[in-house]
Amino acid sequence: MTITIDDLRGRFPNPTSTPGPGSYCVGGAFCMFVAERLDRPDLAVLFPDAYLLAEAIASYRPVLRGRAMELARRIIVCNDRGHTEQAWGIIESIL
Repeated sequence: MTITIDDLRGRFPNPTSTPGPGSYCVGGAFCMFVAERLDRPDLAVLFPDAYLLAEAIASYRPVLRGRAMELARRIIVCNDRGHTEQAWGIIESIL
């Protein structure tokens, strides 16, 4: 089953840059999706660091392994600055 960015955003509609009960960032939404899709509970983190997010990216799209850390850092920076649309755009390019 293929997932679209709209599907993912529908499942995770309110990312934030502030950790708290029930909150998650854009990268966390992607990690939760990958953890479920690939049966990788070790990736089920709501606010992943760049290393874990890069692992999720590379696990989901092995062809991106060489760029996974760069993409992960870009997602985190965008999210932390409140640029969630840009962060979602990067996720869309991964999907």
